[in-house]
Amino acid sequence: MLGQSEIRWRHGGEDSTGRALFAAADLSDMSDELAELGSSWPAVCDCGRERGHILRGLKLHSGMRALEVGAGCGGVSRTLAERCGALDALEPNPERARLAARRLSDIESARVLVGEVEDLPAELTYDLIVMIGVLEYVGGWRGVAERIEFLGRLAARLRPGGHIVCAIENRLGVGYFAGQPDDHSGQLFQGLEDHPRPFPARTFARQELESIFRSAGLHPTALGVFPDYRFPRMIYAPTLLQTPAASLAWRAPKFPSTPHPSHQTAAILDERRLWRSFVENGMGAEFPNSFLVVAGNDGEQQLWPEPQLAAFYSVGRRTQFATESRVVVSGDGIAVERRSFARRPSTSTELVQSYSTEPYQPGREFIDVLIDADDEELGQWLVRYREFLDRELARTPDTVAFDVWPDNLVLSGNELVVVDTEFAHRGMQREEVLWRALVLLAITLSARTVAARWVANTPRELVAELARLAGVTEEVPIDRVVRRQAELMAEIFGGEPGSEAFDEHLSNAQIALQQLLDRPISANVYDSRDAGAGMHDLLAQAQRDRDIALQRAEHAEAGTLAAVGERDAALEELLRFKREQPPEDGARSWSLPVPLRAVASELRRRGARRREP
Repeated sequence: MLGQSEIRWRHGGEDSTGRALFAAADLSDMSDELAELGSSWPAVCDCGRERGHILRGLKLHSGMRALEVGAGCGGVSRTLAERCGALDALEPNPERARLAARRLSDIESARVLVGEVEDLPAELTYDLIVMIGVLEYVGGWRGVAERIEFLGRLAARLRPGGHIVCAIENRLGVGYFAGQPDDHSGQLFQGLEDHPRPFPARTFARQELESIFRSAGLHPTALGVFPDYRFPRMIYAPTLLQTPAASLAWRAPKFPSTPHPSHQTAAILDERRLWRSFVENGMGAEFPNSFLVVAGNDGEQQLWPEPQLAAFYSVGRRTQFATESRVVVSGDGIAVERRSFARRPSTSTELVQSYSTEPYQPGREFIDVLIDADDEELGQWLVRYREFLDRELARTPDTVAFDVWPDNLVLSGNELVVVDTEFAHRGMQREEVLWRALVLLAITLSARTVAARWVANTPRELVAELARLAGVTEEVPIDRVVRRQAELMAEIFGGEPGSEAFDEHLSNAQIALQQLLDRPISANVYDSRDAGAGMHDLLAQAQRDRDIALQRAEHAEAGTLAAVGERDAALEELLRFKREQPPEDGARSWSLPVPLRAVASELRRRGARRREP
């Protein structure tokens, strides 16, 4: 205990995190056991294997003495402790510090300190200072000067050649343009409008953020992060966007970016298309969803290797199948280096995973070729894909490379080229690969094209339409494909076949896939927003009514439910739109009120909190 702090910030899941930490035997940063035990969103954030991904692309080593500011429950602390020679994890909340101490309990070179930065000796002690999700709270709503002063105090504790590393959301993140509520306040467009409403946290755009660091005497480089810094799948340097591999910036992430589970997304546009437009028009450095700022104290940063353009990570996989892929400048070209996080040989008898270093293959994504094709062109391409698939599968008679489907192909010149052959299977039949490709293609095209493009009304129906265009005469056994795909997902993400975790993931995956196949194509982002006249006016009105209701609820006296009643009445008026307004003549059925469900979720959550004694 260094000192008493008034900071008692909690995310609300400390009890769940504590149960997981004290029940687990494996406390490592890639612990499958902890990941399975995390039963709430905060516990998943604390215990997930992905938390450490935000630092894995940096050159951390055993000669470093590190300080983490705002260690929380120790999720990132564990990654630091495993890679640095010594770690001081500073946390002002004693309850959360106790959990961090548990996470680090088997590492002698790590210690947890309860207190704030002011409680540390003002000495040149550390080679590295890390703060993940902290800077946004320093100085509150408008405190830029306070943040500069805070960074200066941290820099005063860095040794020569030291670095400060900071992860923070981008207030201009592309996800916010696509309708995701602000990560902290839950408000739509809060950051895009430069935080007009007072709130304890504030985020910044890239140039604002770098200016704050420079004002503190540091030399920052802002790396882009997707989907966010909590569960990063991609971290990239701005230099990536100036190379032939720039398309990886939109090919590697998964869209839409996953929002905070208590915040429902309005989904007012296609995030992937917008992000691609930003990148192609030279704006990709400004609009990632999060930043990882790496700042040197006496010169440009040295932690992110200069030849490294990006690092990509699998998300949600068991450690046995988890991977890191680094995109690096190699000689006169660009290479992709994939490595495994597995700590023991695979026990799978059928699933085969490969790791390699391969040259980056430029070309147009084949899935985009199919999206842009008319029926005649689509049929020609699908027939050509079948022929290509036959040749590829013939090359590996002992295993079946089931991942050779359109999303893992590029068109280079006039030739199809495989760009991702990570997985193969010993027991799969070759015809299953084509069936699987048609099913996954139907789901993908349904989400990324307008409904009027197809005769089919659902992805399930679209499978038959694609099979016909591809010249497949037999019926595609969709339920068999779903079962096989669910088995693959259960083994990669769930557990060993036959285990309880495997069975649970198998059941959930089958349900999810069946739901995707039966979801109306018209429910995609393009058609759902155009289904009713005045959708954008309705969204704006929903935002206004929500703001008014929240303001009234915030100022209501304790125990007074009048404001809550007004709020609920306003909400019911909005939701009546769903019940009373049918689709326009000839239109498919649609589900417009995604924004209204966000309103409902937010208001009910806050109303319940108001009613608590």
